[in-house]
Amino acid sequence: MDIKSVLSDVKGIQEETQEVANSTRQIDYSVEEVIFKDANLKKDKLAKDIYQEVQNLKTNFDKVITCVQEENKVKNQIRDVDAKNEEFRIKYKNDIDKLKNDLGSIHAENQQLNSKL
Repeated sequence: MDIKSVLSDVKGIQEETQEVANSTRQIDYSVEEVIFKDANLKKDKLAKDIYQEVQNLKTNFDKVITCVQEENKVKNQIRDVDAKNEEFRIKYKNDIDKLKNDLGSIHAENQQLNSKL
């Protein structure tokens, strides 16, 4: 899979997550407003309790959204590091192989020189 397409997919997921979060916040605001008005107009304990639960849900939802966004950032960073690691491995593979061959040649030459002594 191409790195650019993976990064594009990650960006798309982040944008979708943000859209869902914004849409849900708008719905939350509308629901909260209706419940708040009902709680204040009726002075009903149940309506006030429901309003408090909505506030708790909103807080927890914000925490979940933050966690998902942070998770996406970490995944993106992991992909970046993996991509750099792969580039490094490819870039220096030939150099490492050459160094190993040179080291083998040096060992063979040392053995020949030792045998002459």
